[in-house]
Amino acid sequence: MTATQPANPPPAAPPVSIVILTHNEQANIADCIESCRWADDIHVLDSGSTDATCDIAARLGATVHHHPFTSFGEQRNWAIDNIPCRHDWHFHLDADERFTPRLVADIARKLAADGGAVDAAAFLVPSKLIFMSFRRLRPRSARAGDRAGAYAR
Repeated sequence: MTATQPANPPPAAPPVSIVILTHNEQANIADCIESCRWADDIHVLDSGSTDATCDIAARLGATVHHHPFTSFGEQRNWAIDNIPCRHDWHFHLDADERFTPRLVADIARKLAADGGAVDAAAFLVPSKLIFMSFRRLRPRSARAGDRAGAYAR
């Protein structure tokens, strides 16, 4: 180690593409995208917003895609099949959800810099519901075939 090298260099950003589902989310989209700043591939899949959601997302550097909404599953599946993501690992968020520094650090620890060397096809990521300072941890379901959360194609 030389004097110019940090003792503990920061880990490389995890190789994860992020897809955010939106519809009239101008109140939430900026904070959501800000929580994703660690990622180099952020996409917004909008289902017909009539507010400034898409303009805000594009201004913040997200790639905006459009597809009519029929169901959450259909939107996620459409994203998998049609959005040209840079990475094999995808993480789907709703606009009112946020990454925490701890979650990003956990993802970085689990994934190699190239997205490989992982003995898993999916990860279960519990969510924390916060309403008026009330907090409750609620795990997301992880059934076979469920494509919510982070997964590899």
